[in-house]
Amino acid sequence: MHSLNQGQNHPCNWLVRWTYSYLIFRVENMDPIQGMSMESGIVAVAGRRRCTCTSSRFFASSVHQGDLSKKSTCIVLWKLPTRLSTSLLPSTEGATSWSPSRIYQTMKSSFVQSVILIGVALLLETAQAIPLVQQPVPESEQRDLNPYPGKPRLTFKPDGTFKMSVFSDLHFGENPWDDWGPQQDVNSLALMRTVLGDEKPDYVVINGDLITGENTFKENATSLVDEIMGPINEAKVPFSSTHGNHDNQANITHLAEILREQKVAPMSYTRLAPNGVGGTEGPGNYWVPIYSKAQDRAPILILWFFDSRGGFSPNPNSVPVADWVDASVAHWIQSETQAMEKAWGPADSRAALAFVHIPPHAIQAVQATLDANKNPGLNADVLGDGSVQDSASVGNDGPFWNALNANIKNLHAIVSGHDHGNEWCAREPTKDVIFCFDKHSGYGGYGDSSWGQGVRNFVFHTPDPKASVQTWIRLEKGETRARVVLDNNYGRS
Repeated sequence: MHSLNQGQNHPCNWLVRWTYSYLIFRVENMDPIQGMSMESGIVAVAGRRRCTCTSSRFFASSVHQGDLSKKSTCIVLWKLPTRLSTSLLPSTEGATSWSPSRIYQTMKSSFVQSVILIGVALLLETAQAIPLVQQPVPESEQRDLNPYPGKPRLTFKPDGTFKMSVFSDLHFGENPWDDWGPQQDVNSLALMRTVLGDEKPDYVVINGDLITGENTFKENATSLVDEIMGPINEAKVPFSSTHGNHDNQANITHLAEILREQKVAPMSYTRLAPNGVGGTEGPGNYWVPIYSKAQDRAPILILWFFDSRGGFSPNPNSVPVADWVDASVAHWIQSETQAMEKAWGPADSRAALAFVHIPPHAIQAVQATLDANKNPGLNADVLGDGSVQDSASVGNDGPFWNALNANIKNLHAIVSGHDHGNEWCAREPTKDVIFCFDKHSGYGGYGDSSWGQGVRNFVFHTPDPKASVQTWIRLEKGETRARVVLDNNYGRS
């Protein structure tokens, strides 16, 4: 909460010289009241605005939304003189029950007070004596920690398990000008239907590069999203998407894909970041709560999704886009996790899993430490220029990397795609966090016939946020490999 300067010329100083019992003033054209709390000063809260004038002579209390119209006014009570004991001030409970009509009757009892009310209100309006202090409100506060009011709560199964299947790098839309390209999309759709039918996941993630954007025509680019959503809509499974460097190209953007997905896929939980979060062409930063039971007050698992951007800006004048999670996301992570703790209690009471298409830069150094027995799975892509965030290695993804690991507790793994020839999991030592590559799923995009296509599965066997999580690669025909258990011991010896 910002407090205004209490200097000699501050408007609070002349305002508090008045000695009448109550003053009511209004701040018009604001969103519906979210509530006012006991403070040492005037605190009017409405939507994203906060109006603050700190002084021991002021009292502000919460007011019933039911007493106010949708175009609410902030009703602030001024209690004088200051020598009165605070016990004489109306209690929060009592003030909460006051209706505007009751306050009006109190004011009506004194003509002098009414004159003062009008005079001060006009003076405030004319001189703007008490300015509105703009202050960002965390997304989770705005939405009452329910970012999906129109969707059902996502929960573990009654037996206490939760299964996820992660598709990645589908690369729809390659070579639309010949027969080969569309056939790859047909093959990818068949894989999706097979996997979804066999695995029956509780949740699906598409971890970036849905489309090979540089090959698409603008007039049909988003129609490829419709194709990808087909098998998921048929399976009626909830899901989320991240987006990759190939999803930002001259004829397609992350924003366009997200908006199209939201339009054609009713089970999508993908959403846009708040304004100002994500940087240029990086709007896909959000979280999804998973509950143990639908009636629980707080979730037991948070799925985090981050936009690593990359690719090119749209036409005209298409230019390269930075290939790392923007620094603005770091502050957003901090504010969101703080709001979660305030509403739901300590972060240790929840587990987390994070998805971002391009691996964080720190993962490049991990590859040299791999042991094929302890870190099973394909390891065919050498990490280097273009294969991790911030390829130039100047610390551009540092704010995101630091905030992610400092603020998100019980983080079972960070999961990336992008490098089609890698499937392994390993512990990154500087942050003591597990990283996993997912599995190249699509028939589009670069690859080798020996690598195969498939998904990475995750299974939570209990809602216990500290319990281990099992993960493995499942190939199209049902073969499995690289099965590991992610727990506190994984990758330590």
